[in-house]
Amino acid sequence: MTDEEKKEYEEFLEWKRVHKKDLPVIEEQSSEEPPIETSTPAEEDSSQKPDKITYVLAWAWVHRKVVILTLVVLSIILMIIIGSVKNAKKAKEEYEANNFPAALARKAREDSIARVNDSLERVEKQRLDSILHERRVKEVKHSIKIKSAYLSHPNSAGGVDAYFYYKNCSDKTIKYLIWEGMPINAVGDPVSCEVRGNSIFHGKDTGPVKPNASSGGVWGCAWYNWTAKKLDIIGVRIEYTDGSVFEVKEDEIPLIK
Repeated sequence: MTDEEKKEYEEFLEWKRVHKKDLPVIEEQSSEEPPIETSTPAEEDSSQKPDKITYVLAWAWVHRKVVILTLVVLSIILMIIIGSVKNAKKAKEEYEANNFPAALARKAREDSIARVNDSLERVEKQRLDSILHERRVKEVKHSIKIKSAYLSHPNSAGGVDAYFYYKNCSDKTIKYLIWEGMPINAVGDPVSCEVRGNSIFHGKDTGPVKPNASSGGVWGCAWYNWTAKKLDIIGVRIEYTDGSVFEVKEDEIPLIK
């Protein structure tokens, strides 16, 4: 027992001794009858129930034991966790040390397989692109053949006419053919119309133009420009009578000339 607890206990005894002095004195009974002991409600409560200081001391003792036990349990759990982490780290280091060459060999093998697969994919893509390109070239060549495309000399107002003639090389009948072109000057640069301001002109030829048949025409004063010397075709759109459409892009125009 600590000094503080001892002091509290002595104060409790002193309080109890003083409290007993205040109790009423019981008169003595005759010798013939045994004295009847009486007790006040205060004494009964005091004898049957612990006082407040006893409760406080008991609670403090229990609380101290609980705290100590909790700290001990937490310390044990923490040591177990630290030990597990150390063991796992050591096992990983041992595994990596024993299997490092095998891991390198496996990584090299996987990289080699990946390079081979990439190479095969590139080869296959090139093959498919080549097939599609050949198919596209064949389709373009079998669409139309441009027989002539040129400009007239400027008239008195500087207007130039566009001449465009073609042959239907497909096995379908052409309903409409729309050609797209621009004028080029003597040094190969495109020029624009000095009246309308446009450099690109769309000429539309109306069919029907049957397979192997030719068509075309003249589009008067397509541009007004004294320096226009040449007609450069940059696109063709073909609409067939069956509803299908075929377009020839600018970089494909040489295939139909």
